[in-house]
Amino acid sequence: KDAIIIVTSDHGQEYYEYGNYGHNSAYNHAQVKVPLIIRWPDGEHRTVDQLSSSLDIAPTLLRYIGVTTPPERYSNGFDLRDPSYARDYAFIGNWNDNAIVSDEHTYVFSNMPDSILSTQVRATADYSLLKSYDKQKMQKILLDALDENSKFVR
Repeated sequence: KDAIIIVTSDHGQEYYEYGNYGHNSAYNHAQVKVPLIIRWPDGEHRTVDQLSSSLDIAPTLLRYIGVTTPPERYSNGFDLRDPSYARDYAFIGNWNDNAIVSDEHTYVFSNMPDSILSTQVRATADYSLLKSYDKQKMQKILLDALDENSKFVR
């Protein structure tokens, strides 16, 4: 009764729901949505049914045990127990590519030097390739995500 119990995964598994099999081949819901169940000793229950990230686990746990250092000092995550929890995007990656997933769009870009400018923009809901999208909005999210991911190497 005094334990914090966490059940989660590092990736999903696709069985041709979006045209692929396995994992590490796309950033669709089948491959990137994973369960996260945390059982708290105090019995508090909260369902987060919006975009989240595994990066949110550490700030959530540390706040629960009483750490008062603001999460932005040590993490790119947020406290899932905070009633104002909101995330505009999640940065995810695999061996060859990275993606920035927002509620609307998934921006996929290679981390290979010869392909870094080969960006795909996909609809997050069905992972369809988009030909038309708000380029300014995409650029802002990309720049914000890259800035966030570089804050600990400055």
